[in-house]
Amino acid sequence: MLVLLLASGTALAQPAPAPAAAQAPSLQALFREPALKSATLSPTGTHVALVLGEAADNDRLVVIDLASMKPTLSLLSDGMEMSYVTWSSERRLVYILQPPITAASDMQLGGKMAAIDFDGSNRRDNFSRAYVQRLLTRPGPRPNEVFGTVDEATGRGEADYTNLYTVDTVGGHRRDVDTPRRSTDWVFDSSGEILAATRRDGTDTVMMVRAPGGSWRDVHRNGLLNSNAIYPQHITPLGELIVTSNIGREHFGLFTFDVTRGKLADKPILSSDRFDIDARFVETRGELVGIHYLTDRPTTLWLKPELQQLQARVDAALPGQFNRIHMPPRPATDFMLVRSSSSTQPDQWFVLDAKSGKITARLGNALPEVNARALAPTRLVQFKARDGMDIPAWLTLPRDLPAGGPPPLVVLVHGGPWVRGSDGDWDSEVQFLASRGYAVLQPEFRGSAGFGRTHFSAGVKQWGLSMQTDLEDAARWAVSQGHADAKRVCIAGASYGGYAALMGVATQGDTFRCAVSWVGPTDLPYMFVKGVGDASEVARRFGMPQLVGDPKADADQLRRTSPANLASQIKRPVLLAYGQHDWRVPIEHGERMRDALERAGNPAQWILYRDEAHGWSKAANRVDFWSKVERFLDVNLKNAR
Repeated sequence: MLVLLLASGTALAQPAPAPAAAQAPSLQALFREPALKSATLSPTGTHVALVLGEAADNDRLVVIDLASMKPTLSLLSDGMEMSYVTWSSERRLVYILQPPITAASDMQLGGKMAAIDFDGSNRRDNFSRAYVQRLLTRPGPRPNEVFGTVDEATGRGEADYTNLYTVDTVGGHRRDVDTPRRSTDWVFDSSGEILAATRRDGTDTVMMVRAPGGSWRDVHRNGLLNSNAIYPQHITPLGELIVTSNIGREHFGLFTFDVTRGKLADKPILSSDRFDIDARFVETRGELVGIHYLTDRPTTLWLKPELQQLQARVDAALPGQFNRIHMPPRPATDFMLVRSSSSTQPDQWFVLDAKSGKITARLGNALPEVNARALAPTRLVQFKARDGMDIPAWLTLPRDLPAGGPPPLVVLVHGGPWVRGSDGDWDSEVQFLASRGYAVLQPEFRGSAGFGRTHFSAGVKQWGLSMQTDLEDAARWAVSQGHADAKRVCIAGASYGGYAALMGVATQGDTFRCAVSWVGPTDLPYMFVKGVGDASEVARRFGMPQLVGDPKADADQLRRTSPANLASQIKRPVLLAYGQHDWRVPIEHGERMRDALERAGNPAQWILYRDEAHGWSKAANRVDFWSKVERFLDVNLKNAR
């Protein structure tokens, strides 16, 4: 029998009937606070901790006894967001409470650490000496200890190095962990000892290893552009170091690394001829049993036949979904969790009985009012850019295509830009646009990560240049395939995507008839000014000049590819939106663009959220923003001819 946890966290009930199949989701359903934000198994699998989003800046922590399916704890977060929930022991939970965004509580500071037993006893609030940014999911080396981190930077945000420490979640004692100087990432053995790490050295990262109790030594240097790179990933219970590397290859694969000889294995554990492998490792009972990874979709390589069979049973029970099985490290029961989602299905969490292979309970749905049957699937496509380079992209066509011709198109540009934009999984923004009758194309333009070294390095110093023409080529491809109306194409995005949207109407106005830009940089030289944005001094002096452009040698290019300098060329409608407390792209970027467009006689529609930073953390602001985008697109795209 399926059961659904109510938002109050105090009872269980049958799920509500699904809405009518043809009903498009409302803004409130798509952009609400997720009803279920996360689910985390206890170390022995007897309990599960759930974080429920009840309202803005107000979460609830609920613990369920999986044998009885009854709650043992229901705790309100008292006006703060709850994140990084993990178990420090079978009884004890630890988490971070993030205060609302204000000028005095920049999100980069982190939040307050708190802990509580699963039955509500022994609560301890704010026992860390300083704000905490992250908790690691692995336990500390002593009972009831967890690892926490705080980034340190010469600028405001991006880390030059990271401080690692442990916190006793019962006594509250904090202990600094001895790590290599300027290190940012570490790999632990099963006892919690660090045996591999990466440290920053200018724009390079250096891989380091050590024998247990021994000294550190450098084994490999990785350049900024990830050519012939090795990064440590995991140490198995047998002591094998697993790394990701692209030495002699186009794409990153998983390899074992011989620490004694400093040698990479000849053959990969896992590789793809189209995608870089980004892996997460599954251990239980002191054994590596699986690897979660991403190619064109989330996938799991199970190393045991019985787990392969279990995955097949789950996939048969939840067809057409990405089904990721989560298991406890020291199981005392047969309970596991299944996280299930797809491009048309928001996250759902289920309880799995591993012995019977059956799903026994439904814990909840992130967006319960969304009806998956009314939504449109996303698929991976590929087109050729004007220089012949193959560019991947994610295409979502509206479920009900218009009878009179192809639909209007929104080219939705991801931020970063040196990240992978999508994995084909759930995306509220994409489904909002598709449900309103728009085709949505998300190009993985050159410079995007995850598609090989050639694809990544082709984006070097190409802001506003070939990275930008890839977006126009994407729109033209969609039109040529009959997926879009050539006269009704808009470009939209946040952060780097917001920059690209403005460059689209500035330099490609014949293709894009409007732009929706939020939290985007508009003045590239301004990004290099010390104290502006969250880039560290190292990134500003070394990384950004290599990737974006040198502020002196490439000064003319940076000026020519800054939207704030091109306002007189923009003749198309523009919507601009920013957060007052944005630490990454300060509000001055938006104000300069807004003022330049007004001077040019083409004033933008201006939106400012005074309680936001780099993106919209509050459901009310998300609903407000996308309602304004809906009206903007209705006027300037859908009904334009």
